[in-house]
Amino acid sequence: MNRCATEWYVKAVEKGLMQAMMIMTFRYGMSNGVPQDHVKSLEYHLKVVEQGNMNARYEIASAYEIGRTVPKDEAKAMERFAKMAKPRQRRR
Repeated sequence: MNRCATEWYVKAVEKGLMQAMMIMTFRYGMSNGVPQDHVKSLEYHLKVVEQGNMNARYEIASAYEIGRTVPKDEAKAMERFAKMAKPRQRRR
């Protein structure tokens, strides 16, 4: 992907579009059209987690469990896995 695509994804992220956040997470994590940057990848990933995306929650928890792109932290991993197990409150 080119620089123009990145600019559009960033604009979509600023508007809160979760799909754009996930795309940027993977682009920075895998150096797809942008320089690899695990910090930015994690920042985008956490934004998706804040929106309640269960796949993103699992990815972050497992990243801490095995030390992928973040320092290995089994306590933090277990905390995040436990949060996933709690039922979510419905928004009204």
